[in-house]
Amino acid sequence: MSRMDELTSKLLLPRVRASYLELSKHAAEKNYSYVEYLEALLEEEISGRNESRLRRMIKEARFPYIKTIDEFDFAFNSSLKRQVITNYCSCEFIERGDNLVLCGAAGLGKTHLSIAIGIKAIEKGYSTYFVTATEMINSLNSAYKSERLDDALKAYLKCDLLICDELGYLPYVKNVANLLFLVISGRYEKKSTIITTNKEISSWGEVLYDNSLATSILDRLLHHGDIYYLKGESYRLKDKKRFHIKTNEKNDEEKENIDKTGDTAI
Repeated sequence: MSRMDELTSKLLLPRVRASYLELSKHAAEKNYSYVEYLEALLEEEISGRNESRLRRMIKEARFPYIKTIDEFDFAFNSSLKRQVITNYCSCEFIERGDNLVLCGAAGLGKTHLSIAIGIKAIEKGYSTYFVTATEMINSLNSAYKSERLDDALKAYLKCDLLICDELGYLPYVKNVANLLFLVISGRYEKKSTIITTNKEISSWGEVLYDNSLATSILDRLLHHGDIYYLKGESYRLKDKKRFHIKTNEKNDEEKENIDKTGDTAI
């Protein structure tokens, strides 16, 4: 091991250790000064640390898969306005502690969009946590039964952006409204939340088995937040139709024609 390898190991500078020889050749060719060479080494180290931070934060976010805005086919669903999603990708809403509810039938890209916004948030340094509504409610309910609820809530309260996916897709335990209220009220005016759901907000009382608490949850979500209704054909079924694979199109169309007067459609 060279002296330089030894020093960079002790100082925990792995990218400097990996690149100093190559950069020294480049510096000689470009007639870098000592300061310029040092700057190039430090910039390489910072770049490496940023890449490591990004990988770590994406892993901690627990996304089921990675999706980006560039991968989303806005041309397929003309009701989706790219500019609206682009504005959320700037992550200014996180700085304000605002919220976002994406509502629409299955297959319209709600989860894709929420993950894409989450990836942008991580790139800008915001801690992000992705969880399905069912997983979150079940974990909180188990913690409640074992008197660990306060500790269990921390995972959902501390992150800058919480993405709660698929609210309303499956039936919940009877105290779901109480548990969801604890999360939303704990984040209210402090942290941002994205919720994706296939249920119109008018039916949340039925989904959560409590009209009063459902109203309180929506009040806090939408006081500093927006709800957007997605409509159109299923994004996931487009390839099936292209290859003439039979689907229950009548039922799909009935479920996907979700729109509400007075709310915003994207």
